[in-house]
Amino acid sequence: MLLRVGLVGGRLTPHLLRNEFPDSLNSLFGSPFLVTRGRANEIVANLSVLFVGPMEQELASCGNWVGLGSDVRRFENPRSAAAYLTGVDAAPELIVLSELRPGQFSKSSIHELRRLAPLARVWRLLGSWCEGEKRTGNPPAGCINTLWHQWRPRAARAMAYVLEGDCPPWGLPVTATPDEQTLALAEHPLGHGSGVIVICAHRAQTAIAMADACRLGGYGTKVTAEGQPWSAEGAVAVLWDLPANEVDERSMQKLRANADGVPIFALMSFPRAADIEQAVEAGIAGVISKPFLLRDLLWHFEQVGRPKG
Repeated sequence: MLLRVGLVGGRLTPHLLRNEFPDSLNSLFGSPFLVTRGRANEIVANLSVLFVGPMEQELASCGNWVGLGSDVRRFENPRSAAAYLTGVDAAPELIVLSELRPGQFSKSSIHELRRLAPLARVWRLLGSWCEGEKRTGNPPAGCINTLWHQWRPRAARAMAYVLEGDCPPWGLPVTATPDEQTLALAEHPLGHGSGVIVICAHRAQTAIAMADACRLGGYGTKVTAEGQPWSAEGAVAVLWDLPANEVDERSMQKLRANADGVPIFALMSFPRAADIEQAVEAGIAGVISKPFLLRDLLWHFEQVGRPKG
């Protein structure tokens, strides 16, 4: 499968074409992945991806990464991936390593993959046990690191850059530091949302920070005082800060009554799989993990559609 972006009138214009994949690979984007077909002066991007590692426990919710490439191959461990690479002529553009715990794959095994595919970038999909790796461990250098609860917005955004002809995260030099990766991300324009985000937070500082982030994305904001009624008219979403990562059923009932069908998003600090499962069962539309990038937050709002009323 080729991903094509047509160059029309001096700018890149994607032409969408539905492409069917197995249901198990379609969960990330909510529907079969959309690819592009160009017409004149096509720019063609063939993406080849190796996915190495387990897809279990919390990583199971990241099961659809097919949008990252047209030729995706799965391997249980770096050894089997290395055996495959020794027998092929064309190296992949991207290697995704899924790791449930720090050190699950040795640095020597990652180095061997890089030796066999020197132009491929390594993107690590990390489980909850890897959250403290930067403070207490010695993570491999030159990798893009994404925690499992950050995967959906960042994988979707990366593929959007490919479709738009922009530089995805793996297009940066292997020596790019996390700071340089963030600076490169800042060069991409923010989307411009419409409607109001209703903000529910216990602390004024948190409410101010959430409101500033929403306004940068083009949304109006309405900060609610705890226990006070409010109207959902014009609202596109409710953003609810949960410092303890626990959904209080009584508060949730009040929010649902005021929201009147407007989706409610919960803001949690380094959530666990059980936290997200409990939130979804209580009626939360999505969980946004702290610390978040501004584009992570806005991606969730972009999924919900038009304002109410």
